[in-house]
Amino acid sequence: MTADDEVCVGDRCRIGEAEFEVTQPRVTCYRVGMRLNGPRMASLLVAHHRPGFYLRVIAEGRGRAVGRITRTRTGRGSLTVADTDALVYLRTRTRPHCVPP
Repeated sequence: MTADDEVCVGDRCRIGEAEFEVTQPRVTCYRVGMRLNGPRMASLLVAHHRPGFYLRVIAEGRGRAVGRITRTRTGRGSLTVADTDALVYLRTRTRPHCVPP
């Protein structure tokens, strides 16, 4: 998987034997600032539109910390994680990057 502007909601990836699906952007909250000892960290992540994303487990399996992450399917008609995040945080909305096949 790559950057938030290249990963679409609905994309699937494989890490070792396990398979995952991108479900939504991560919602940035004050806790990230507490964990990183940087009170402005949450506002910086929001300002730079780098939320990250949540994954759901499709198939359990063994993986390795240094294992390769391989995209196995692109979300059909999905928005990128960055586009989805922009719908929440930006006043102007741009055209989605992912389009249906």
